[in-house]
Amino acid sequence: MISKHLILIFYFFCFIHCRNKPTINQFGKDKLARQLDQAILDHPFEDSLYYLRATYSYQNGDFKSAQTDLMYAIKLDSLSPGYYHLLADAYIDNNDSFQGLSTMEQAAKQFPDRIPTLLKLSEFQNILKQYDQSLETITSVLKLDPVNANAYLMAGVNLRDLKDTVNAIKNLVKATGYDDHLVDAWIILGQLTSKNNFKIAKAYFENAIRNDPDDINTLHSYAEFLQDSLPLFAISQYQKIISIDHKYEDAYLNAGILYFRLDSFSQALNHFNILTQLEPAEAKFYYYRGTVKEAMADKNGARLDFEQALHLKPDFTEAVKALKSLK
Repeated sequence: MISKHLILIFYFFCFIHCRNKPTINQFGKDKLARQLDQAILDHPFEDSLYYLRATYSYQNGDFKSAQTDLMYAIKLDSLSPGYYHLLADAYIDNNDSFQGLSTMEQAAKQFPDRIPTLLKLSEFQNILKQYDQSLETITSVLKLDPVNANAYLMAGVNLRDLKDTVNAIKNLVKATGYDDHLVDAWIILGQLTSKNNFKIAKAYFENAIRNDPDDINTLHSYAEFLQDSLPLFAISQYQKIISIDHKYEDAYLNAGILYFRLDSFSQALNHFNILTQLEPAEAKFYYYRGTVKEAMADKNGARLDFEQALHLKPDFTEAVKALKSLK
């Protein structure tokens, strides 16, 4: 048997090495991958090594290899829940959600009282729109732990998807009451209350921001919420996103549209210029830029952009109309 100490060392280096690593397919296997291969050759019945190599493959986007290693790891040791969890993720990230769900159902049978496994099963059931089954799984979790915040979060998510807004909010409030660091719960609460109570919704989003001030998804959700009521504040959130990730296209797009609505045409034009550079094959970016140029009385520039949009997407109805109107 290989020592558990060596396994932990392998896992540590795998985690650190793979976080920002180019894919295996780009450059071939690196030193760590070769070390894992050799370790498996030396210890062919050590399940942990297959799990480590699967983790490496998964983090590099090689989901098929991860699946193969994880299935063999489970064959060697069927009592390690992490193996099932990663296998389910590998399936769903490889667009095989049915096998992902089946894997989590198998895990739940193997570990019927393990809360993280039940919560993950509930999540997969929700992804496949099996909302009633997901809620049943959550009921099992709450029998084991009546104050489990993540269970109430998942209940809220399912009830939201079932359009039961009132009960969704009740469960999400419970979730944040038991754990006020649940960013997703705060965001969903903000979204569910945004139409009826701007002040409360804003407070919910601000709670999410306080918990994770630099998370792009959180900032984007907050900015979208603010777009109609406080467009300048929304723009500031999009600019913060851009400062974190200068290639985040949706922030440029939404900020550009808001600048256009506010008649800040030069700012809007700058954002759409950047978008056409970031994604030169995206027709809608040329359409939006053409709309701005038309508003700035640059009819020739607008015509060229509308024509480029149609070149990229011949059935682009809005661009057809815009070009006809311009002529």
